[in-house]
Amino acid sequence: MTLTIGPLPACLGALILAVTPPAATPSQLPPTELRGLRQTESFYPQAEWNPTVPAAESVLGFPLAERAATPEQVVECLKLWAAAAPDRCRLVEYARSHEDRPLHYMLVTSPANLARLDEIQAGTRRLADPWGLGDTEAERLIADLPAVAWLGHTIHGDETEGSDAALATLHYLIGSDDPEARRLREQLVVIVDPLMNPDGRGRFLKMVAEHRGTSPNVDDQSLLHTGYWPRGRGNHYLFDLNRDAILGVHPETRGRIRAIAEWNPVLLVDAHGMGAQDTHLFSPPREPVNPNHPASKPRWARLFAADQARAFDRHHLVYYTGEWNEEWYPGYTDGYASLRGAVGILYEQARIAEDGVRRPEGRILSYRESVQHHVIGELANLTTAANHRADLLRNFLSIRREAVAEEGPYANRTFAILPDPNRSRREAFLELMRLQGFQMFEVAEPLTVAVAVDQLGHDQTDITVPAGTVLLPNRQPLAHLLAAMLEFDPRFTTNVLADERRELLLKGGSKIYDTTAWNLTMFHGLASLMLKSPLPPGVRPLVSLEETASAIGGAT
Repeated sequence: MTLTIGPLPACLGALILAVTPPAATPSQLPPTELRGLRQTESFYPQAEWNPTVPAAESVLGFPLAERAATPEQVVECLKLWAAAAPDRCRLVEYARSHEDRPLHYMLVTSPANLARLDEIQAGTRRLADPWGLGDTEAERLIADLPAVAWLGHTIHGDETEGSDAALATLHYLIGSDDPEARRLREQLVVIVDPLMNPDGRGRFLKMVAEHRGTSPNVDDQSLLHTGYWPRGRGNHYLFDLNRDAILGVHPETRGRIRAIAEWNPVLLVDAHGMGAQDTHLFSPPREPVNPNHPASKPRWARLFAADQARAFDRHHLVYYTGEWNEEWYPGYTDGYASLRGAVGILYEQARIAEDGVRRPEGRILSYRESVQHHVIGELANLTTAANHRADLLRNFLSIRREAVAEEGPYANRTFAILPDPNRSRREAFLELMRLQGFQMFEVAEPLTVAVAVDQLGHDQTDITVPAGTVLLPNRQPLAHLLAAMLEFDPRFTTNVLADERRELLLKGGSKIYDTTAWNLTMFHGLASLMLKSPLPPGVRPLVSLEETASAIGGAT
């Protein structure tokens, strides 16, 4: 059956012509301008640039932070600056990722400090291990040494702003000759770790490139901004490296632990990203905070936060502290640094993958602006560190002295790791303890102790510890970190428990941000005791894990 439509009535044709708009031309439809998406002002308008130090744009091929630099571009920028200013900086590769990408830190300081770098490193090592260090020698070191400040970025690969902020900060520290840049180089040794998770960043930026269009995209629900599983947070094995500091599972973390131990920073910043519709968070954290953190931590956190807040206020930026950020688990990078005696600071910036994001109030937060917030915070923190250089060194020494004090809080307890037939499991644990820098001793003959606590919290009296037991005295320079890693049952305060109960009753969910249990002996399936006594006499330093393993015997 065929349906034939005849000519339209004249009146209907005239009506259609009347309501049909004329054909659009490009001049009638100009592109929508996304105000606030592009900024061209300098990250450091006060800088007096040294012409021999090129800008990052010479490597990137686009203005810094117009979009995220790839891991390869980050490395090329570092190499460019290391070659251009060898009297101000030194580039060090400290690890290789699972995908064989290099992890570097860039050390920046004055030419005079760079010339005596070995001496500075030895001096910080002496403060970190204060056995037998007298007051006169300690004050001489404090007066003489620059403070070491560590800036870490993008441990979660899809929180991309951090690495680009690192490039901006490095360019200023290396390339500017203004008085403040010179003062920072004189007072500090700044170690910038620009990319803590290159595999995750590389994976995520591939997703960004796949979803990049010819027009800007400011919808934070789009794949350009969210990526798709497995995104870029984790490393090659999708492991969250910001939980690995006490576990030391991955090569990125193991290299970083060694580098931090070599330099003993008194300030460590860990720059992160969070939800695109958020603003900016920085330390201090809220409760719960692990009780092994040094008592001076809140005072220093407030001091740095006040200076950072003033810097943000000058730029009319929105920020907050505390809220959801806690430091109960000791494996976060900033919390781990705090347990080593540094001032650990967390940044969380609204995360934008590219272009910008339209916020509920209608304005667009650009990628470059998001990067700039990290840059402002880092300069504020470095300025505070330079202003309080001697006090920071003195605080670091005080924490380490408390750890080894004969009457200190860690003086009368020792962790005992009992022999185990599973040699590989035991050796893995002892290797982790050695990586962390803990002092270990070995029981050569059976040893009777008056009181010990087992892993379930039960007291054991007159117990015999067998030969081959490894002892870790809590009284040692890294006592705070050791206790946080090996204590069997750390307890929340009553106030924290009350807040948690209130949250459960009112909202049906926990207020706790992350894991609450992590004991490393239980993690490795090893029997352990906590002796309520200092290190007993007659034990010998543990020198070789291989010798210990062969003496214990047993299956692998």
